[in-house]
Amino acid sequence: MKTLCKILCFTVLITAVHAAALTAALTVSPEINGENLAARFTVPGTGITITSATINYSSLADASGYFYGGPFGIADGIIIATGAIQNALPPNDSPGISTDLGIGQHSNPLVNQIAGAEVLAYDTIIMTLYFDVAPWVNSVSFDFIFGTEEYPEYVGSIFNDVFGVFINDSQVVFDEFGASITINGPFFSSGNVKTPPENGMEYNGSTSLLNTSVGVVPGSTGNKMQIVISDVGDYSLDSGALLASFRGREEAVETPVTDIHTPTATVTPTNTCTPTITLTRTSTFTATPTVTATPTDTPPYTHTITRTHTATPTNSMTYTVTPTQTITNTHTNTATKTMTPTPTATLIPFIMAHEGPFPNPFQNDTDVVFWLSRDANIRVKIFTVSGEVVREVTDIQGEKGYNRFYWDSLNRTGKRVASGVYIYIIFASTVYGENARVTDKVTCVR
Repeated sequence: MKTLCKILCFTVLITAVHAAALTAALTVSPEINGENLAARFTVPGTGITITSATINYSSLADASGYFYGGPFGIADGIIIATGAIQNALPPNDSPGISTDLGIGQHSNPLVNQIAGAEVLAYDTIIMTLYFDVAPWVNSVSFDFIFGTEEYPEYVGSIFNDVFGVFINDSQVVFDEFGASITINGPFFSSGNVKTPPENGMEYNGSTSLLNTSVGVVPGSTGNKMQIVISDVGDYSLDSGALLASFRGREEAVETPVTDIHTPTATVTPTNTCTPTITLTRTSTFTATPTVTATPTDTPPYTHTITRTHTATPTNSMTYTVTPTQTITNTHTNTATKTMTPTPTATLIPFIMAHEGPFPNPFQNDTDVVFWLSRDANIRVKIFTVSGEVVREVTDIQGEKGYNRFYWDSLNRTGKRVASGVYIYIIFASTVYGENARVTDKVTCVR
């Protein structure tokens, strides 16, 4: 009879827990005060004292705040995003949701370190907090989930949104494969991506609930944490990160470790059955990454050097005069041949890569993005589909790397063009006589 009672109680409790999990939904509340965000992020009584906290924007769209009812059992915490945090809320009913925060293009060393190269960073949000730890604290730990609208269409493209956390200037957050968290990283090309409705967000793809542990000096003061998220390539299609449970631990950690984290749920029945049932799931993945990202700049010439070799032949001759007297004459000829290296310069091929117009379709203006492997002179012509030249711009100085041509939808006479499809050609020529061109179309909608 007692056994039956236990089974019934366990069934009721598990049903209740699952029902609660299914009904819980992500909600957010905007907050731009860094110290308030840090207080919500930190677990009280775990040996961590926040001394100051800031976030690098104000009076823009709601790019930071609190969250409640997060997916995969993550505790209530904070959210930062490359657009409005409300864009993270389910259901997943938008093909690509975006908010431009107005933080323009720039180069950020933290973003470059995460991406592993110098990239164009837009809408970069950085939360910086300083903390002290108690003498018994040997490491700190926190939970997080990263999600993005860039998945899956822009995996492997220049639109490589990134997320990272740095403690005392060292990168400490990685994906399930031990790599930096980027759209082009191994995780978003794997079968482990969490998609709606499983991830409980609007974002098309996300990580699992991950946990990072990092070693600190017991009793140390002035430790610095930087939380970074950025739109790479342009400001379109938002990404966001949920973070929770920043806490001190007695366990020592030699190198930063990120692994899949599953919260432990403890359920105590309140009816006539009195057993306490603890449901525990154990982490099944451990990664100990050591990642060094160094931007590389390749010069446009390759030099080939031929080594110098010296050959010294020796010839010896011996003569015998009598059986009792030996006269030995030794003659040595030493010839030295010197080979002089001849450097040969090989010019790297000229490449122009086209990324396309953004936005497309457009109403009043659009940017056409293209990439050059070397500085070049640029000429742009825009036609109607019937072949009439609408606009021509010459003598644009294109630079190595990403470039943009801005069209304000004006024609040759300075008037707005009508709605329709327009064809553009970008011509590029270098001082070395190399030429390249791309052709595409863009749609104007009034």
